[in-house]
Amino acid sequence: MAVCANRGKTTEKKVESALKIFNNMGSMSYLRFPDSRSARNFFSAQPSDFLVVSKGVPIFLEVKHLENPKRLPKGNLPQHATLNKFGHAGAQAILLVEHEGLGWRVVNVPDLATDVPSWDLSEVPLFDSAEAALKSTGLFA
Repeated sequence: MAVCANRGKTTEKKVESALKIFNNMGSMSYLRFPDSRSARNFFSAQPSDFLVVSKGVPIFLEVKHLENPKRLPKGNLPQHATLNKFGHAGAQAILLVEHEGLGWRVVNVPDLATDVPSWDLSEVPLFDSAEAALKSTGLFA
């Protein structure tokens, strides 16, 4: 479990590096939420890994690392309902997935069905980097 958690942290650092690039362009700012697991549950669970405001749009950005080339188990996204609520309230709720050895996928969370045990992401395009995947949304410069 610790190895998977470390991969997730490495993936989050890659995403934060991409966000810093966008942040330097001036039309975007972000906040990395504290990780309740790292803080030994001192903090309550956060809705996502990052809160981003880009071009005036609030974006809740959740980041995942997967070894599976296409499937995301529903249990890996426990904040799905919370992110859906933010999405339906007018914010963007985005899931950015790094598939180990394959690339990156970006998914609009409200598009994920609520009544399935896992999501098949094979129809979602792959990108070479977190930066390219985020740019594909049109929300990032």
